[in-house]
Amino acid sequence: MLRQMVEESAFKTGDRLPSERELAASFHTSRHTLRSAMRQLEAQGLIQVRTGSGCYVLSPEASGNCLPPPGFLIETHDLQHLFEARYLMEPVIGALAADKASAADINALEGCLTRIGRAIVTAQPDEMDAAHRGFLNRIAACTRNALLEMTARQLGATSRFLFRIFERFERAEREAVFADYVSIVTTIKSGNADLTCAQIQQHILRVCQLLIRYEAIELPDIIQRAIRENPAARD
Repeated sequence: MLRQMVEESAFKTGDRLPSERELAASFHTSRHTLRSAMRQLEAQGLIQVRTGSGCYVLSPEASGNCLPPPGFLIETHDLQHLFEARYLMEPVIGALAADKASAADINALEGCLTRIGRAIVTAQPDEMDAAHRGFLNRIAACTRNALLEMTARQLGATSRFLFRIFERFERAEREAVFADYVSIVTTIKSGNADLTCAQIQQHILRVCQLLIRYEAIELPDIIQRAIRENPAARD
């Protein structure tokens, strides 16, 4: 019902939603249940939760336009296009986030790490998928650029395919992935755009290596070349 309200109401991009107390009363539900629903909408790119300020609509139609339908299956060439776009775009978004992130943004990103850490410990693919998408959306929100936020939602929309193999990762591999997320937040917090860019590239290469290991996925030339030229990516 909450998602339907955002998608079908008169709310426009940038509008602030009613307070948590008002929404809970409107839907006759507990604030705990409401917070859970808000986290799901945030992960889907419909809203942005700003600490100390409230919840804001990112794009009422975003979820319907960019999330794959149930049973969605990515073709090999689509996956190659996805990783090509991720490798080229996500580091740029991260670099701008490092330049613009506020203290509230950093707090929100650190909050994302808690959810990611929980998903990694339990090795739950669905939870990891939602946590990853929420993390990408939060980084993009730091840029204050609506087009980059839309791009991040598009790039994260198909991550469900990537994390369906997550539970097969060895513990050390899951820990290395989590360490990447921590490093990305650390470099954004430091305001170092170049290091943030490099760290996100390294993370994407690590994920690609895991896909090769577990799925024998053929990756685009730009990724294969980066792996060959980056010794750390082959670890």
